[in-house]
Amino acid sequence: MTKEEIDSYIINWYWDEKSRKFAYQLAEYLFAFLDDVKESGASERTYKKHKDNCWFIGSFICQYGYHDEFSPSVFEYPPYHDLQFERKVSNSKSAVSSYESTCNKLEKYGLKKGDLKYEK
Repeated sequence: MTKEEIDSYIINWYWDEKSRKFAYQLAEYLFAFLDDVKESGASERTYKKHKDNCWFIGSFICQYGYHDEFSPSVFEYPPYHDLQFERKVSNSKSAVSSYESTCNKLEKYGLKKGDLKYEK
């Protein structure tokens, strides 16, 4: 992903330079996740669903997450802002299920990379 492609993807996620930096770093992580999805052999349709859901995840985390600096910990305890998804995007069972699936896969990706750790 080029800088310009990421900037285009996050254009509606931020409102000032500090929030832009957070959004950019969040998007970089999301695109690394999407690369992992693609490398795992997912179909183009599955990849596109995850990419669309990642856009909503990133947007909601930026708008409703109250984060000053990016950390993979934003992906702990999915689903992420599912009520906003249902209210603003779709409350259909299949759309919500797809969104939650992406959230869960993001958490598993973070755990696999060692970016997320839950205390026992």
